[in-house]
Formats: sequence, C-alpha cells, structure tokens
Amino acid sequence: MSTPSSNRDVPVSKKRTVLCLADKLRILKTFDESVGTKQCDLAKSLGIASSSLRTIIEKRKEIEEAATKSGLKRRKIRAGKYDKLETVLMQWYKQARDKNYHIDGPTIQAQSQIIAKELNIEDFSASNGWLHRFRLRHNISHRKNSKKVENVSEEYVESSQNNDSSEECVEMSSSWIEDTLPSIISGFTPRDVFNADECALFFKLMPDQLTEFQNEICREGEQSEERLTILLCANADGTEKLTPLVVGKLRNLACFKHIKSLPCSYVVQKTAWINANLFKAWLKKLDCDMKAKHRKVLLLIDNCSAHLSDIVLENVLVKFFPATADRLQPLQQGVMKVVKQKYRSRIIERCLQQSNFSVNVLDALHYLAAAWDDVSAATIQHCFQKSGFFSDNTTLLSSGSTDDDPDWLTTRQLFFACNLDNYIRIDDDVSTCAELSFHDIIASRFTPDEEEEEDEEEEDSANDVKSELPPSKIEALDAIDVLRRYFSSVRNDSQYVFNRLNKLETDVLRISLDESQSE
Repeated sequence: MSTPSSNRDVPVSKKRTVLCLADKLRILKTFDESVGTKQCDLAKSLGIASSSLRTIIEKRKEIEEAATKSGLKRRKIRAGKYDKLETVLMQWYKQARDKNYHIDGPTIQAQSQIIAKELNIEDFSASNGWLHRFRLRHNISHRKNSKKVENVSEEYVESSQNNDSSEECVEMSSSWIEDTLPSIISGFTPRDVFNADECALFFKLMPDQLTEFQNEICREGEQSEERLTILLCANADGTEKLTPLVVGKLRNLACFKHIKSLPCSYVVQKTAWINANLFKAWLKKLDCDMKAKHRKVLLLIDNCSAHLSDIVLENVLVKFFPATADRLQPLQQGVMKVVKQKYRSRIIERCLQQSNFSVNVLDALHYLAAAWDDVSAATIQHCFQKSGFFSDNTTLLSSGSTDDDPDWLTTRQLFFACNLDNYIRIDDDVSTCAELSFHDIIASRFTPDEEEEEDEEEEDSANDVKSELPPSKIEALDAIDVLRRYFSSVRNDSQYVFNRLNKLETDVLRISLDESQSE
C-alpha cells in the first residue's frame, strides 16, 4: 500500500502583499511613465497581479485624495465611522496649527465631544482607541512636549512650540513631494498647473509709521480699514499671472467715484478677509475662463477655511496641499515677498520725492497690479521648482533673471530710520481669513450658501484727497505732452518711451472720437 505524498494535492498558498498609499502612488507614477506598455507586462515587472494594477488605476482619484489627507503608510482607504465629525475636527485642527497652538490628545478628545454635540451625534465616544485611529487616518503624530503647557483656554491649549517639530515637517513634506506630488501633476504641463494663495497687505502704511504700527495685532477684523487681502494665482512656467483678487472692507469709496474700470478685481467683505463665498465665486469664474479656452488645468491650494467647499467644476481640477505641507506652496517660496517688495518700493520712492504722500485704495490697486506685472517668469518658475514641481524639467527655467535686488534696499535704507526689510515684511503673518467656530465650520461645509450682507459704509471723502472729478480729454493730452518733455530732458534714449506715449495719445484721441460720434 502506497503512502500518499504529504505535498500531493495540497495548494501552495501565496502570501498576499498589502500595498500602502506610497506604494500605490509609485505604481501610478510608473504607469504614467510606461506609455505603450501592456498592463499585464507592467504588472509583472512591478510584481503585482494584473487585477491589482487595474484596481489601483480605477481608484486613482480616491488614492490621491487619501494621500493628501492621511499618512502615506496607510494600507486601506477607509473613512472613519464619524466622517463628518472628523472633517470638522480636521479643519479646526488645521486652523489651530496655523496659529501655532499645541494640540494634545485630551484637547482633541474634548473638541471632538463638542463637535459631536453640534452634529447631534449621540453614540460617539472620544475613546483612546478612537483617538489613535483618528491620528493614523489623518497622519497626526503624537510627540510629548518638553515644555509644560499652562493657561488652558476654553478651546485651545496654547504653546510657543508648534505641534509638528521642524524635522517632522521636513520629513513629511519630502515624502509628499516624492510620493504624492508627481502623481497629482501627472498629465499636466507646467503651463496648466496653477497655485493660488492669499496674503495680507497694510496698503496705507508708510515707512515712518512702522515703529508705532509693528506692535499692533490684526485679529478679529481689527485694522480692517488699513488692510487688504490679496489673492494671487500663477502657473508653473510663469506665463500666466491671473488678475489679482483684492478684498477690502468698503465699497462706496470716494476714490472710486467716476471710475469705470479697475486694474484688479475688487470685492467687499466686512472684515476685509477672504471667505468661502468670495473664493467660490472666484473659482467659478476661473472655471468659466478655462472652459472658454478649452483648457483643463490643475489648481493647488491650501485647505484653509475659505477654500473648503463642494463646488463642482468642469475645467479646473482642485487639489489641496496636506496640512503638514501647506507651506510648500510655490507662491510662499518668494513670490509673495517679491510682490510686497515691489509694491512698497513704489511707496518708498514716492516718499523720497513727495512730502505728505498718502495712499488710498485706488492707488493701492494700481501699485499692486504694477508690482504683480513686474514679477518675472523666472522668479515664479524658481519658486515652483523649489516646492518640488517639475524639478527634473531642465527646460522649464527661462533664461531671464529672478527679481532679487539686495542693493536696492541698502541704498534706500540710508534715507529712513526704520528697518526697510521689516517694513516690507510687516504683514507676512497676518490672517487672511476668519478663525471659524465649530458652528461656522459645520455651516460652511454642510449647509447651503446664504447671501452675505455687504457693508455699504462710505469712506469719509474729507480724508481722501484724491476724490475729485476725472480729468478732461484736454488735461489727458496735456499730461502726455508733459511726459514727453520730461523724458526728453532726462534721457538720451527715450524712443521706447515715446512709442508708448504715442500709443497712449492714440487711445485718448480714439476715445474722444468715439464719444463725439455717439453724441
């Protein structure tokens, strides 16, 4: 009687490999780079089943979205049982982190209980197990702070230390650049990849006011009449700089009387902050513009409270920087600084030439538009590549120079008692959107939009020395003649300027002719 072999008819089990998000992103990147390769051959070279490759490709959108919200080491894309609660909690966490508050475990648990009450969730328990899983889902590291935290407020635990150490932020940012970003921008050329971001601008501030102004804190709408919020947007090759969106407090400004066109888009909000409704309107317009041009573009933005909405777009794909890497935005790598330097350089030069010089909102819009127009494509390209975009694209960089001019500040510093570098950077850390309560976050994410009441205050025209009747045609032509004489007397090579003045003169005469024909 024969004894059956111990291995006969026994199936050989294959060990199943569970891929993490980083692995899936690398597979997607390889798939994008392997044009013309059969999926079965690609799967074999990657060491995975063909069915696994198809599933990863089909779930690409879910994988990329999960990679921006949670850790790249996660193996399953699964929302928590209380997804709505965690959405609100993460927006609050991002808001608190931006304020440099230290958020520990008990604080997260306490805030989650408050949100559960706001959302009428009765079966939620902020247990240690839930806290552990929440941190894993959203890539929040837990590190003990060596400094004892005191003065606990109702909503925040404040600390001079950020929740994320600088080393940890660098590690997470590097991981996002290497594993997530290539997959996000895959299929888009530098021309069709955009970044938008906001900054605050104390538009009236003069250099001699810096000392008394720099200790002020702009919070809860304070100094809103002195401040504008600026939204800038540009593409990765620097060939498109969209018209700046400027948010101010007042609509019926004396300087706007008789004005029919502005160099920037100007909108009104009662505290001069960007909010969800204003950003949504801007986003819709961008989508319409790209649709008219038959273009599909990618827009990367941070996930601040004003940017979070469920708007459906056709030609603009919106992606968010993760909370741990939102400072990787290209516009924050030097573009914003250059714009402010060019804006304030105009004020500094005017102060040197004119006594009692002042700026109103209309002046600020013109100076801002000129500053934005002066930013070179090379500067924008450099900042995108510094953020990890198209870093291997050697043809992206133009031959032009960047806008760094350290000598300019040095020469002008001699004429002012204040530090001009501090003057240029005075509003770098000023908020551009409101700090939302839990109720506000829930309303902005899960309730229909409501029309916002606009502040119809009018600026005191007595304080606006430039609110006057528009110049006549004769005055405009006389001004062109004055400029011709000025440049003729100070420069030997003024032909280029004369050509521009000739075109301006033609425009003025054409307007005069059109008006006379209409009469």
